[in-house]
Amino acid sequence: MVPHALAILENWAEFRYFIETYFREKNFLRLFTPSLVSCPGTEPSLQPFAVNLQQGSHSITRYLPTSPEISIKKILCSGVSNAFEVSSAFRNNEWTDHHLPQFTMLEWYRTNSHLRSIHDDVVDFIRRACEFAGKPAPLFMTRSVADLFREHLGRALMPEHTIEDLKNLIVDSRLRPIQSDLIDDHFFYLWLEVIEPRLPMDQVVFVTDYPVYQSAYAQLDARGEWAQRFEVFWRGLELGNAFQEVTDPEEQRRRFERDNGKKLAAHLPSLLIDEEFLQMMTQMPPTAGIAMGIERIFMALHPGVKITDIHPLLRGPS
Repeated sequence: MVPHALAILENWAEFRYFIETYFREKNFLRLFTPSLVSCPGTEPSLQPFAVNLQQGSHSITRYLPTSPEISIKKILCSGVSNAFEVSSAFRNNEWTDHHLPQFTMLEWYRTNSHLRSIHDDVVDFIRRACEFAGKPAPLFMTRSVADLFREHLGRALMPEHTIEDLKNLIVDSRLRPIQSDLIDDHFFYLWLEVIEPRLPMDQVVFVTDYPVYQSAYAQLDARGEWAQRFEVFWRGLELGNAFQEVTDPEEQRRRFERDNGKKLAAHLPSLLIDEEFLQMMTQMPPTAGIAMGIERIFMALHPGVKITDIHPLLRGPS
């Protein structure tokens, strides 16, 4: 192995140790959740890996988790407070300089807390990570989705905007229309083609107030107009996704059903709803949490490093 490649692996190992130490010092409980689950996460944009689990003549389908989120929340429902996990996550059909079908997820949650606390955690964590890596700490800024649409597309995104409004905005922006019946696809298209590439590279950007159809596991604000979530971007990379978590099991069931409907509309297989999780949610306290890709954070700290430099044994299809 060439010296440069070896140095990356050594820095990666040290960074993993820093993360463990950081959260233990903050009095977060380290969790270890399973790698075979009944529900991997229902987000329509994520394609899970199915596994045939055999016991004699009986077989059942299990999945590699796209995120440990549901498993962690089950533990939070049992009375555990602040907790974190560092684990492998698996998402099919993801091969780029920034994506691999297996990567490392950092998730942490605070019970009886608010999303603002997670925002403050992220600021402190990035500052401490920069100090650990011998890098200058960046500046931090916050922008809402509506403001970013206004700044870069000339029109603020409003809660009442429909798929037809987004289609018209695509045409007005002189982009090639896409063939999809999902409003999410048109939102992502505008976001990825126009807005995300224009986010400042040298600042950490918190993007807040997503439209309702982008709420995933996030609660809505008091007026039901925007999702209480934020995403974190730095140096052209999406680092993480944070929610004021849904704690109502019936609302969570509706979210699962909505996701399955979107999957079917996109000709993707639906997933069984995790009934055990919904039953346990009756004991779930107010919770805020975030999922961050550790490789993304490492690449932001070390510009020029690719995810395959961190995981040289994971290679794409030839």
